[in-house]
Amino acid sequence: MSRPVELSIVELNSDGPERFTAFIRDLTRERDTEAQLDLARRERRSLAESVGRMQPGATLEQTGDGICAAVRSSVGADYVAVILFEPSGSARTLASTTVEGLTPPISHETSPERAAHLMERTRAGPWIELPSETALPGAEGTHRSASTAYAPIRTDDGMTVGVLLAASNRAGDRGRVTGWLPLVSDFAGVASALLTPHLRAGRVAAGERNDLELVISERRLVSVFQPIVDIESRQVTGYEALTRFGEEPPSVVFARAAAIGLGVELELACLRSSMEAGATLPAASWLSLNVSPELLTTGTALRELVADSERKLIFEITERMPIIDYEGMRSAIETLGPSVQLAIDDAGAGYASLRHIIELRPSVVKLDIGLIRGIDVDPIRQAMVAGIVHFANEIGCTLVGEGVETIEEAEKLTDLGVRMGQGYLFARPAPVQELLATPQ
Repeated sequence: MSRPVELSIVELNSDGPERFTAFIRDLTRERDTEAQLDLARRERRSLAESVGRMQPGATLEQTGDGICAAVRSSVGADYVAVILFEPSGSARTLASTTVEGLTPPISHETSPERAAHLMERTRAGPWIELPSETALPGAEGTHRSASTAYAPIRTDDGMTVGVLLAASNRAGDRGRVTGWLPLVSDFAGVASALLTPHLRAGRVAAGERNDLELVISERRLVSVFQPIVDIESRQVTGYEALTRFGEEPPSVVFARAAAIGLGVELELACLRSSMEAGATLPAASWLSLNVSPELLTTGTALRELVADSERKLIFEITERMPIIDYEGMRSAIETLGPSVQLAIDDAGAGYASLRHIIELRPSVVKLDIGLIRGIDVDPIRQAMVAGIVHFANEIGCTLVGEGVETIEEAEKLTDLGVRMGQGYLFARPAPVQELLATPQ
């Protein structure tokens, strides 16, 4: 076997014949060290290039995929994975990549025992696990064949949220995998920077979901009702049910719920609360409930909710709610039975309300507050409402003026042919007990 050597010859000072001494030095260790340093430099250069190309993905999963691909490309691992710790104490594989055709040396299944093991090991920083060490309680048999480098992933506030691992399925790869550890650790730092925004958003979303689930399950809401009156006689003919969530505006709460997929559940909770609270209102009055097109066309929950109602119910659909399938909406309304009628809210606020009216043929049309405010002194508003009154008379629907605040507005609506009104002039929204205690 040939080895690298260094030969030096030294002349010996002597009065006799010339003599020389030859020194042969084995350079194997030095060359190995130089090779290792050169490899480390190349790996660092590769890391810097990979890091420069890495960008956060649109989702947490896409970001994890990008991290895994970059690590495997840089260190030549057989398998790379990002494992995240869950608040419940469990763990899940966010993303992974492996050599094509090779069975992953690390199981995707993360048992509670393995999750606890990983969480415990992260406290001491990066580490190596050899095949004998990876035979963990609850681990799959494939763990036993892998030498693996691990590095904790920590957020910028120091919270450990997961681990990055790079594994080799090849026998005798201990030294190679040990050499990966600095690189895997560096990549874990990059992973932290890329994943933290997604993880933080996920924690916020989880908190939002938990808060809203409590609102829904524990009915952390208050149902209030605003009378709808005959403007001339001031006789109450119906009530609009509204929901209050403490200091937070209802529109904000409903938007939050819709954003995380709880919009329908929150609507149903509000409707149940309103129907239960409104049960003691005068039987002859109708109850107006705000309902989204999504709820109207989703499943049987709404139909089951109104099935036993003996009161006339008006479902209000706002101008601001987009409707894609009008035919589906009409069919859904018909299945609710004769006690349920339809109202279009915010009529006059935009083009959508006019199309809603034409396509859905509502029993009630509620004029937007923007048309009512100052109508007694505005000829343009008067002309617009007069046109809607003519239209309503032609199709046989009832008009309700919303947001009536002055006697002058009420009188002008009556002059124009609008019989029903709703607004602070008549009554503010209030719990049932307050309404029943006030003479109607």
